[in-house]
Amino acid sequence: MSDFDTQINELQRRLPSLTAAMVKAKGEIISAIADRMKQWFAKTTEEIVLGHALHTKSLAPDQLSSMKRDVLALQDRASDIAGEVCSDSSLWWHESHSRQSYYGNGLRIPDEFARVLARAGGELGPVLLRYGYLSGTAEQSWRELPRAQYVTTVTRYYPKEILGSERITAGIIAYGKLGSEAFQIENKIEKLKTDKLATEAGDLWRRA
Repeated sequence: MSDFDTQINELQRRLPSLTAAMVKAKGEIISAIADRMKQWFAKTTEEIVLGHALHTKSLAPDQLSSMKRDVLALQDRASDIAGEVCSDSSLWWHESHSRQSYYGNGLRIPDEFARVLARAGGELGPVLLRYGYLSGTAEQSWRELPRAQYVTTVTRYYPKEILGSERITAGIIAYGKLGSEAFQIENKIEKLKTDKLATEAGDLWRRA
């Protein structure tokens, strides 16, 4: 076995553990998003209810109780919702080798992850619509139009920024460091393979 092969094998042995660590880090990010959205559903609903006091007072007590139950049901589904909005493989380097940014600062998170939160927040839209807090153009603003002409699905989407949390940011940064390490290892492997081929070609030429 050549020195090139030894170095390549050593580097390749490091990749499975990095991939496993990224899978675990992805799970932590999804869990952090679920916790954030569980809190967000309750807080945002209360803000909207209080901000539309006249409409709230026009609802019967049993309607308000029903709305509370619907919001609680959303909170109970927070983990499933987080998993659904994070299912796009382009978010994750270990699934797609995406060029996605994994930089975060405080409660600010990369744009693609901010969109993930907005899509999760959009799940509140049907509840607000059901009880008359959204209508007409306001309801339309809670929808994300498809970016590509061939995509016809309209996604529920909260129209304002939802800040992340320190736990989400820390998870994204930790995941990004793992992805960066794996990326560098793969680049080293490819360079070694290229150098090996060049060396072998040179040997053949010299012996010809």
